[in-house]
Amino acid sequence: MKELSDDHMDKDLNKRVEIKLTRNIPDLISPWDLSNYINAIASFYYKIELINSLTTVINNEIPPANIFILDGSFKLNKSNRELRRIYLNDNGVKILFNIGNPVSLFPNEDLFALNLIFKLYKNINKFLSEIRYRRLHKVRLKHSFDIFRKNGFTHSIMSIIEVAEKILIEKAKISESDIEGEKKLTAYKFTLSRLKKQTVSDFEEFLKIKNNSILDYITECLQKNNEIILDKKLQKNGFKINEILDKYYSEFFKKLNKLSRPIVGIYYGEREHIEILSLNNIISSPRSVAFLDIKQISHRSPLEIIILGLPSLALLFKGTIQVLDIIIKKQEIKLNKLRRKNLELQIKEKELKIKKHEGEKNKELLLETKDLYEKNIGNVSSKYLRDGLSRSYVMLLDNGEKFTKKNKLNVHDASQATS
Repeated sequence: MKELSDDHMDKDLNKRVEIKLTRNIPDLISPWDLSNYINAIASFYYKIELINSLTTVINNEIPPANIFILDGSFKLNKSNRELRRIYLNDNGVKILFNIGNPVSLFPNEDLFALNLIFKLYKNINKFLSEIRYRRLHKVRLKHSFDIFRKNGFTHSIMSIIEVAEKILIEKAKISESDIEGEKKLTAYKFTLSRLKKQTVSDFEEFLKIKNNSILDYITECLQKNNEIILDKKLQKNGFKINEILDKYYSEFFKKLNKLSRPIVGIYYGEREHIEILSLNNIISSPRSVAFLDIKQISHRSPLEIIILGLPSLALLFKGTIQVLDIIIKKQEIKLNKLRRKNLELQIKEKELKIKKHEGEKNKELLLETKDLYEKNIGNVSSKYLRDGLSRSYVMLLDNGEKFTKKNKLNVHDASQATS
């Protein structure tokens, strides 16, 4: 399976736009509200770039089963440099664990097992924390995943439970006469047993569906746009298409739409590493032209925010193209007035022509970007994936518009910025 990076994405990183937002309300804005505005804009911008990167990856024939999303958002106040390339060593698995549990686009046994291992660790540590016992070390996560790959899932889960039980026994310091202590330990072990049973049951259910070739069949149907019709024998055995789709296929897009700053990656199991998409928008670096640049903020009345980013930034603010049309028309009117009056103001006329040209150039750039992103989604061969990406894209643009309306933000200007 070939590797991709942000450098392979079909977009010109040298083209950037400047967006000016204003809020014509006399009330002063608090630093907390201002921070929320910036964070929301950064999240919208990141997600639109992420959706385009994800679409490009799918169009480059990366198997959907190897694409995953973590069910937690990355933090804005961190450099996030550790995400540049994640190897599946002790530290790499711990990085993933700290952000969230992996959910694959199409079912992947390794990623599903890792998801369950992460969940079990978190549930056990929550339980140990509640009874004020020391928690499981995250460094053992990689060891648990290795046991799964070598000896199977049950062995992996048993190794986790055994370590947790040792913690309980060491802490309890049970003696034969300590009846209360024995009762507590028995109750604690029962909790661990319940967690183990649920985790193993979830994986066995996955294997049962997989071993009946149902997952392969559904995946093939979704990729080739065929109707999904389960064999009557399988239906009699309790397999239901909608439940399988909801549990093993739909979760990816649910997370993508719900999370403000989701992390999407490609899992290269044979090489034991993970590649994160849209890194240029995640890692804080002033040298990254894709990273959102807050050029100017004035939180006195009226509020004014000037931001710099890729052309996709302007797609989030529905009024941008209309504003550019107004700018172009205004410059044209001024030029016509000068011509009618036959004034010899060559310098002024030159300035107006430049502004008009910049407006036309920006409008063309934004329309090209919109066309590029939407064509990229349209090129996805699988209707299921195409519809999912399209819904996420439209929902994001709608949320961007709702955000500006709710906070009474107006697109005041947009102009070409140097890259």
